[in-house]
Amino acid sequence: MSIVRILCLASIWNVCLSSFAINVSVDENVEFISAICRTAGFEEYIDDTNQSYANAVDSLMSPYKGHDAIKYLTKVRNKQGVGFDAIANLAVHTEIVNGNLILKDGADLSKVDSRWESGQDKEIVLLLNDLYHKSNFSKFFNDNASFYEKVSSNGQELLSQCDIDWLDNFFGKKLSNSRVVVSLLNCGNYGMTQKLQNNPDEAVIIVCCTNLDEQNIPVFNSFRNQSLIVHESSHPMTNPLIDSNLENFNGNIETMASLMSKELRGGAYAGGRTMMAESMVRTVEIMYKKAHSKGYDEESAESEIKRLMSRGFMFIPEVYEGFTIYVENREQYPIIDNIMPLIIEKINNVDVAARYAEYIDDTPTLIGCSMPMDAKDIAPSDSIKISFYFDKPIRKGPWGWRNYNDNEDIEPEKVTPKISKDGKEIIVEIEATKPNSEYGFGIDGYLFTGLKGYPAKGSQDVHFFTGDKPENLRFIGNLQQ
Repeated sequence: MSIVRILCLASIWNVCLSSFAINVSVDENVEFISAICRTAGFEEYIDDTNQSYANAVDSLMSPYKGHDAIKYLTKVRNKQGVGFDAIANLAVHTEIVNGNLILKDGADLSKVDSRWESGQDKEIVLLLNDLYHKSNFSKFFNDNASFYEKVSSNGQELLSQCDIDWLDNFFGKKLSNSRVVVSLLNCGNYGMTQKLQNNPDEAVIIVCCTNLDEQNIPVFNSFRNQSLIVHESSHPMTNPLIDSNLENFNGNIETMASLMSKELRGGAYAGGRTMMAESMVRTVEIMYKKAHSKGYDEESAESEIKRLMSRGFMFIPEVYEGFTIYVENREQYPIIDNIMPLIIEKINNVDVAARYAEYIDDTPTLIGCSMPMDAKDIAPSDSIKISFYFDKPIRKGPWGWRNYNDNEDIEPEKVTPKISKDGKEIIVEIEATKPNSEYGFGIDGYLFTGLKGYPAKGSQDVHFFTGDKPENLRFIGNLQQ
């Protein structure tokens, strides 16, 4: 994509939705701070979906890798864990006024995110403003105005597909002071709350880009993107409910967060408070899918709940049960706040040890296969059988394979997968393997579930040779017995 250069005096390109009280924008301050983090090497701010745009940013910012702003951010990242949404919080509490990047009046990041210490926001913004001027980022942003406008328009299309009225009705109150910011450089999505002294809170939903159209313009046209808006829009509504009720939870949430620390840290969701904040919005997503996605039923919800539990959100069953009661009894529970005491009671009554034991006991692990890795001189035949072994029984159901490497897929004429009677072995029969060929594929545990629905762990690659001609296999089917 060639970057279109036109003169633009505005620092923010907005598209205002006529049917929603939500603006979509690409914000210069957010884009600049994301560019800083990319230059600093923060992996969560390095996305190359739009390679030409990323290259243009790199060309502009790379000469400033040694700037004090980058050194400061790297220091607080290493010392205090500042990253992910802590950076997004910094961005949404800044603005560009009279050609300068400044901290918004009334902002204090230390009161918004415990990873920031008092006064650090003021120190870093001074350094960022210096780099903003030295890099001439304002010119870069204005030169790309046409591109940003198209991105914002595509973001508008996404919001036009979202049922914002449903969200208002679900929460029993409107999503007020909300806006969406498209970030072209980061890999994550964040539901931020801008808090300024003596001002109402503003919900800022930061959305990353994962797909491009034929012109290399980011697009947001899948139901997954709708679910993302639901997820991030819900944070400013539900996070305050968790924060205001933290003292009403007993020790269960911290105990469970400790037991599931590995799973939670894998998504940067450490701690009981964060675990519950994410559990709330992810359950709102499930409720939205039930109301809007054809074929998404109770069985689908149960499957997703087990998947989310395996990622560390072990109290989602209680949140889901509470939300279901809430939806079915709105006269008794007019707004979402009213159901919190019941949800908290249910969570406080959970036998944490028993639930964790069930999770451990039912979660299978993929532990190996019958074909030695990189096996050579495998005789080609009309049928080669390969077994994959689990340490615990798995269910029959949908399954799939992935590529072992980047070679072009070659679909086999027929693949017959079967599951053993004890549920611990998958036998795959591959027909018509060719002489002088190389085969490679792999499976991942999360595609399978234990008998109670928890996704399996582990992965297994298969790579063998009947010759020297590279070929790949990818299989999708249903387990049979």
